[in-house]
Amino acid sequence: MNSNPPTHILSSGSREATADEAAVLEAMHALSQACLDASRPRLLALAEEGLTYSHSDGRIQTREAFIDALESSESVFRGIELSGVSVQLAGAVALVHHQARYSTVKQGQPGSLDVQVSQVWRRTDGAWRLLLRQARKMAVPL
Repeated sequence: MNSNPPTHILSSGSREATADEAAVLEAMHALSQACLDASRPRLLALAEEGLTYSHSDGRIQTREAFIDALESSESVFRGIELSGVSVQLAGAVALVHHQARYSTVKQGQPGSLDVQVSQVWRRTDGAWRLLLRQARKMAVPL
């Protein structure tokens, strides 16, 4: 299993990440690793209770449905690669856009999926938590 830390491409170009931007990037990496490990405690800590998790095929899941699917092995991630990450901060909210390549196993069959992802993260009690995730199929695979 692998999860590469997101690349540090920020909305303002090639400058260094602020502490909040770095914290959002770290939360993204932690979420990828929690997905690979199907770790309910870590996923619960990283996802807001009201999470809306939208897939590129149009399915929409609540936080519980998303975590249950990972835990039950309905969705198995073997690798997650994030690239082209941009982070825009607006107070306690971070808007994140990136591309993702997921290496998966579904019904015993290996596969991969390339998507564009938009996320909304919210800082709650000092920690960044995922509030919304929307994926779109890429016109041209990575």
